Amino acid sequence: MSNLFAPLAFNRGPAMKNRFMLAPLTNTQSHADGRLSDDEFKWLEMRATGGFGLTMTCAAHVQASGQGFPGQLGAFSDDHLAGLTRMAAAIKAKDSIAVVQLHHAGMRAPAALIGEQPYCPSTDEETGARTLSTGEVGALVEDFILAAKRAEAAGFDGVEVHGAHGYILSQFLSPEIDRREDEFGGDLAGRSRAIFDIVNGIRARCKPDFNVSIRLSPERIGLRLAEVREVAQGRRASSISWICFCRMSSKNRSRKTSRAATCCPILPIWIGATSNWASRARSIPSVRPINAWTRASISSCWAGPPSCIMTSPCGP
Repeated sequence: MSNLFAPLAFNRGPAMKNRFMLAPLTNTQSHADGRLSDDEFKWLEMRATGGFGLTMTCAAHVQASGQGFPGQLGAFSDDHLAGLTRMAAAIKAKDSIAVVQLHHAGMRAPAALIGEQPYCPSTDEETGARTLSTGEVGALVEDFILAAKRAEAAGFDGVEVHGAHGYILSQFLSPEIDRREDEFGGDLAGRSRAIFDIVNGIRARCKPDFNVSIRLSPERIGLRLAEVREVAQGRRASSISWICFCRMSSKNRSRKTSRAATCCPILPIWIGATSNWASRARSIPSVRPINAWTRASISSCWAGPPSCIMTSPCGP
């Protein structure tokens, strides 16, 4: 990456005007029902005004029962469309790509906040989460897709599917948490089925140039680096515009702990795709962290020069 201010093109959707991307940040500024507040609107608009080539919202939950923290932005109801439309228009008016991160906390959803028992792929004693039925997994997949369609209807250029940080999609990827015996458990193909059903469903039901990305964690909660790499390099990855490969905070060892509460910043850097991936998925950009987690065993998974920097700015 020789020029941070050079444009960056994706395989779908508009190009970034520069190599700076705003990370999805937990602001806890939205209304209790998930509607966008003026405070969150102003905060994100200021980031776009500051010159980011891509501005991403905080994690927006796709089911009311998937809320992970107070003041979280929602994308699970048409009641959220007015705020999302206002937000997309403001970001794009600053010549910044507008993206919503789609999220479901799963077993990390606080029962006191959502008003019911949280759930995840298999019963979890530490969090008190119950097992999702097969039908409920199908409904979860559909709600991710519907949230993406709402983002599209609101005018956003794309979505990032949150499959990292111990939230529900990474819970499916973990053989320690996902002990299911149906089509959403067992081997890696089964445990990754929900992710690919979501990504492929969004691709099939949104416009062809809609930017679809995914965030993955390579470790913790029983995740296996080799398996996460295989998911990233899977033959269906051509549906994805880019991948954020991002670790969890080193302080976040408990399944109950909110990552936002650790105050451990992550500064990922975009790099080129692996040679194997490039032959299958046309050199989709990807992300790795540049903090202490970077090490030879991880660096060896990726090749190519950096292409973009994702930052988590602080302050007003």
